[in-house]
Amino acid sequence: MLFFCLSAALLLALGLFEARRARDASAFFVNARRSGPWQVGFSLIGAAVGGSATVGVAGLAWQAGAPAFWWMGSLALGFALMALLLARSVSRSGAWTMPELVEQWLGRPARLLAACLIVPGWVLDVSYHAFH
Repeated sequence: MLFFCLSAALLLALGLFEARRARDASAFFVNARRSGPWQVGFSLIGAAVGGSATVGVAGLAWQAGAPAFWWMGSLALGFALMALLLARSVSRSGAWTMPELVEQWLGRPARLLAACLIVPGWVLDVSYHAFH
């Protein structure tokens, strides 16, 4: 627990340090849109492929064998396709969040629906990994 708290404090301190150095909110949150599709794609993969997923795949491979690859393999394939097919249009949209992007593509009511789906989805995902 001590390691977790120290890591969280370090990340918070680094975030505050970088926030003060950034010219504006766009520079802080979305790198002033200077990152290319591959940088963004690998950043998303890094965010999604964490310790729990890696350990989970190892446990699943122990139980199910080689088909466990598809848990992470399909995630990696999906992110690669997203980087190839969607990253450029998402970057041009100017949106910072998924609900903003959904609003541009589908309208204002869809933004609220996306936000209402994303929050419980992450809560369920984190809860699942915390207790399994």
